Amino acid sequence: MALTRIALLAPKDFAPQRLDQALAVLLPAAPQVARLGVALSKGKIRKLIMAGAVYLGGGRVRIASKMVRAGSRIEV
Repeated sequence: MALTRIALLAPKDFAPQRLDQALAVLLPAAPQVARLGVALSKGKIRKLIMAGAVYLGGGRVRIASKMVRAGSRIEV
């Protein structure tokens, strides 16, 4: 399976929350993920973050508790 980069944008009405919680909401709704039919648990999302596969605002993030605010760009 080829690796795919998924870019997400936190909506303007998005309340500030932890990165792992934000991805649990935003990632399953992404068309690329929905097309694959893959279930993403919070554990899998945390593994992605800890492995360095998540970027917030262009910088790599390995801390699941990093805060995500409205308008933030997240890449997985």
